Amino acid sequence: MAVGLRANVRSALRSAAIDGMALAQAVSGRGRRLGSVPRVQFIYSHHLFEDEVPGFERLIRSLRREYEFVSHSRAVELLRSGMVDRPYAALSFDDGLANMAVAGDILHKMGIPACFFVCPGMVGQTDRATVARWCRSNLNKPPAPLLNWTQIQRLLDQGHEIGSHTHTHVNLGRVSATEAEHELGASREELLRRLGPASARHFAWPFGWFHHMTSAAAAFAYRVGYESCAAAMRGAHGRELAGHARPCLMRDVFVASQRPHRLQALLLRNVGRMDGSGRTWPESWRPAIEGAA
Repeated sequence: MAVGLRANVRSALRSAAIDGMALAQAVSGRGRRLGSVPRVQFIYSHHLFEDEVPGFERLIRSLRREYEFVSHSRAVELLRSGMVDRPYAALSFDDGLANMAVAGDILHKMGIPACFFVCPGMVGQTDRATVARWCRSNLNKPPAPLLNWTQIQRLLDQGHEIGSHTHTHVNLGRVSATEAEHELGASREELLRRLGPASARHFAWPFGWFHHMTSAAAAFAYRVGYESCAAAMRGAHGRELAGHARPCLMRDVFVASQRPHRLQALLLRNVGRMDGSGRTWPESWRPAIEGAA
């Protein structure tokens, strides 16, 4: 009970802090100025449970007033070309829970594309013990049904993209180089075999921080054929990535129950932190990544 109380207190304090930040942005006019800055922001989530659907629809409608939604591939193209002329947003979803099919349906009706990063080694898995063990050890979540290949094909048919989240959702920063290459390669091969060349263009690594990745794994991801690598660290990108063939894409996480003004305050804060350097990978990693054949 004490643990739950502390969590509730932390959540309330964090919400109050974000509310204060949103108010300061509005009163100072800084929010309006930041809102007009040309950029691309990648926004992602992990689940959409039934009771979250109304909040999700409200959140997407709110974001649509501030951004032009584009596909993940189009967002990458805009960054590489330097043709970032307004606020763009690209949605993505990690892990491949079955409730992502609901998100796909809602977004399809709204005319908004998204990228769903899945783990092919777990797609269609229905054994309860296996799913429970995987969700607990890999996602730190209670058991939940996973997408099957029919649902994933439907997402693709709706105009969404399917990307890789490794084969079985491993921490690439902790496994051997051989296992990392297998996870990256097997995932892409299975997606291509099942779905064809329209899939497996993009990769998002599990857990999403640099200590969950290595320079060798990042280099191999490009070598095996992925066109982009996405993290799970907050950030925003502008024209500074023009000419960078292999950027690390920063993404802002959201939950469907999040109040729109709070997500917008966090997104605007990241716009204010853009430094124009284009240095999204750790400096010591760049020779390996940029030199990957």
